[in-house]
Amino acid sequence: MNKGLIIIQKLIKIILIFGVGSYLNASSLDRLYVLTDHWPPYNIANKGKLSGISVELFELMLKKNNSKLTREDFKITSWKATYDTAKALKNGVALTTTRNKIRENLFKWVGPIDIKTSGLISKKSRNIKINSMKDLRKYKIAVVKDYSTHQMLQKAGLENNLHVTGGLFAVHKAIDRLSQNRVDIYSTSNINYIMKILHKKSFNANDYEVVKKYPSDKLYFAFNKKTDDKIIKEMQNALDELKSDGTYQRIKAKYLY
Repeated sequence: MNKGLIIIQKLIKIILIFGVGSYLNASSLDRLYVLTDHWPPYNIANKGKLSGISVELFELMLKKNNSKLTREDFKITSWKATYDTAKALKNGVALTTTRNKIRENLFKWVGPIDIKTSGLISKKSRNIKINSMKDLRKYKIAVVKDYSTHQMLQKAGLENNLHVTGGLFAVHKAIDRLSQNRVDIYSTSNINYIMKILHKKSFNANDYEVVKKYPSDKLYFAFNKKTDDKIIKEMQNALDELKSDGTYQRIKAKYLY
C-alpha cells in the first residue's frame, strides 16, 4: 500500500478518535488536540489522571483564553505517538518538548516552560569515562524513542549502539535496563529527575553517576506547523501572564521542591 495513503488513514483514525462533530462546532482554541506522555515532573499520568508542571500551565493558558478544554481532554499516550501526531495533525500540540536545531522548523513554539539538562548516566562500578562522542561507540546505550537524546545520538551515527524503549513508561524501562546491566549507559533527557527516580525505586542512587552532561535545553509546548498564528500568540501571551503574576513559579515549586 502507498506510504502516503497509510499516513492519511492513520490521521483519519486519529480524527475519529478525537471526535469529528465536536471539532466542527468548536472555537479555534477548542480545536486543539493536546497530547502528552508520562514525563514527570512536567506530565504525570497516574491511573488515567494528569498532573504536572506543563499540564497545569497549559490548562490555565487555555482558561485565560476562554477555551472549554481542560486536562480531561488531553490525550495520554507514548512519546512517539505524541510527537508524531503533533507533527502531522493540524492543531496538534505536544506537551512537553525540547526545542533544538533538529526540531526547530518542525513545529510552532510557545514557551519556554523550563530549562533542563540532559546527559549520560552509568553505574559507578563501570568507571566509564566519556570525553567525546567517539567514546560512546564502545557502549550499549538506553534511550527513549524519539526523545531529543535519541535523535541526537542517531544524528551522531550511533544507531547501532542504541537500545530503544517505548510506550507510556519508557523512561522506567530504560532505567531498569541500566540497573539490570543490560546496557552500559542511559542517555536521559532530564538528569535531575532520573536521579530522583533512582532514589525512589529500590536502587541505591549512590551507585550511579553522571558521566557526561549535554548543554542545557529549553522546554516548550510544540504546536503543529499549520496552527493559526493567532492561537500561538494567544497562548504565548497567557503563559507570559502566568509568569508575571507568580503563578508559574508557584506551580514549578509545587512539583520540583
